Amino acid sequence: VAKLISGVLADERTVALSDELMQIGENEDAGINLQVLEKVKGIIAEMDRLLPEAKADPSEFKTVFTSGVSAMEISVIPQYNDAVFLGSFRQVAIARAKYLFAAGLTDSVPAFCEDVALLTDDDIDALAEIKVQLEPKIHVVNHRLREEVALGLSAYSDGLYLSYPLSDLSGDETVKSELFAFFEKHFTRKKFPEFDGYMTKAQGMRTFALDCSAFATLKKNDFSYPAGFYKATDGEPEKLVDHANVQVKINLDGGKGRLIGNKLSPTAIEDYYACPYLSFLKHTLKVRNRDTGKINALSVGNMMHDIFKNFIAEVEKVTDDNFEEMFARAAEPVINSNEFMCFDGEENQLSVEIAVKECKTYCRKLTEWYKTSEFKPFKTEVQFGEGEEKRNGYPAVELSGGRYKLEGKIDRVDTYNDYFRIIDYKTGSLDMTDSKIFAGVKLQLYLYSLAVKDKILAGAYYLRVNDEYKAKEEKDKPIMEGKTAENIDSAVNENEERFILVRTPRKIYKADVAAMQKYVKLLAEQAAKQMEEGVIVPSPFKGTCDYCEFASVCGQALKVRNVDGVDDKFIAASVDSVCAAKESENNGSKDGTL
Repeated sequence: VAKLISGVLADERTVALSDELMQIGENEDAGINLQVLEKVKGIIAEMDRLLPEAKADPSEFKTVFTSGVSAMEISVIPQYNDAVFLGSFRQVAIARAKYLFAAGLTDSVPAFCEDVALLTDDDIDALAEIKVQLEPKIHVVNHRLREEVALGLSAYSDGLYLSYPLSDLSGDETVKSELFAFFEKHFTRKKFPEFDGYMTKAQGMRTFALDCSAFATLKKNDFSYPAGFYKATDGEPEKLVDHANVQVKINLDGGKGRLIGNKLSPTAIEDYYACPYLSFLKHTLKVRNRDTGKINALSVGNMMHDIFKNFIAEVEKVTDDNFEEMFARAAEPVINSNEFMCFDGEENQLSVEIAVKECKTYCRKLTEWYKTSEFKPFKTEVQFGEGEEKRNGYPAVELSGGRYKLEGKIDRVDTYNDYFRIIDYKTGSLDMTDSKIFAGVKLQLYLYSLAVKDKILAGAYYLRVNDEYKAKEEKDKPIMEGKTAENIDSAVNENEERFILVRTPRKIYKADVAAMQKYVKLLAEQAAKQMEEGVIVPSPFKGTCDYCEFASVCGQALKVRNVDGVDDKFIAASVDSVCAAKESENNGSKDGTL
């Protein structure tokens, strides 16, 4: 049979016929024709191997040959020359390819498993101590996933193409994978010529808003893309942008309820200005870390607050001789309470001991402070909110003419005659610059001060509680930081550098304090309005992402906000301008709501 095929010039004639078919545009038939002869040769070669060496009977030959032809498959696309293989990173690593295309490389690649399984890595370590071995740990799983990605992206010979979408199907901006940073460092990368298109209207709206913001803040000098989109939508995108946040609320609850109730806390407002998405997760969804049985920053802070509360309640009875006894009387009931007795183990006990040592240091400084100060403790851990005045607290602060109620808890209120001071304890880092107040991320002290209506604000301070290492020759840092409005306290006048670090300018006056209180109220009302409308888009202030506990669930390309060069005079001038504009607009509002 092979001699017969060769004798009739089957190869030459098949190629010639295919050329003729291609010349008249029948490319499909030409491709099929070229495959037929090769398939027939393959069938005959298989028959030579399977049939006995003796001459086959014609009918037997016909039966076997016909069966082979019936099973033969012809593909329009050559089976191997132009094949496209789709698979996971693991499958691609095995198959290998000449050209490899990796698409959709967002921040979910490489995949990452959070240590939030039923058994965390810490749980597995604890079981190992009692000879119970479990595998694999989360960090081992993560290592294997990253290894699969690395092997998969190495499985090419001639070219590697990487891409990620600018936004998802809902129009939200995506974050590109960390892989790009690696390849950009070690390889020369070429961008595709078209990298800025709009796949959906929602994506276009998102990009349009970001481009407008970048152009307005001088981060971009090219406005061609947003201008083109504006023209293509007949000049209407701003209406869609204005209603975008309202739509979020409708999608969440059908428009029947509100994302917030009518009660807000100062912490929720501060968190909102730090990042709306952060505030939404903490105060609307009330997401919390799982209790692992280990002492953490929150429990340490609660313990310190309780010790300070007990000590300050009797600080006027404290002397140099009985200080140790008085501190022990304040600390021991807290340490031995059910809330903190549950923290057993060497690591937890060490954390408790360090916290108690810090409390003792600051209680000693506070004793010295009160010996020289005209101000005395008036209330500690005092609540303000609806009905709290009946329980020795303060009423709620009304926002937007009573539409919202501001409620919370003040760590300490000190008083002297007609004056009062607000003091809040902070166990972490502290930055009470005017720029932070202006940006809305440090409003607590002045929001608290709005609740005390029967006296004049003389000062607002944070009491810093942390154990800092310093050289022997360095002076102790002041225990409090803030602003003094009324220069009436001898402890401030004579010992200011020792007790209080006052930001420049060193003194502010009643008019500036009133402006500061009015300003934080304006910000609180604006935050409440936007939270009710459903504004939950990630928009972090500078530094927020550094300590955010929700970074792993954010999934957004975060462009941070920042404010610099603002002082209390600027804030006062801003308030005057806003109030004047509002008064003109309302033509003298009766309730004076801003």
